[in-house]
Amino acid sequence: MSNLLWVLPWAIALTQVTIEPENAWTYHSILFGGSLVFSFVDVLLVELIWAWTLLKGKMRLPPVLNSS
Repeated sequence: MSNLLWVLPWAIALTQVTIEPENAWTYHSILFGGSLVFSFVDVLLVELIWAWTLLKGKMRLPPVLNSS
């Protein structure tokens, strides 16, 4: 999901930007560093929604079975 929502728009936008050796690392850091931050926020949001649905009783986890 992060590739579609973060990396793809940047990949499209960077085709329209003149990248010089002096500013290439800036674009690289925005693209890949931003992707890491976006992925972190995305996972955090999904985990919070999952925890909220568990706490509200809208979702249940199956019991853990002892296999020994």
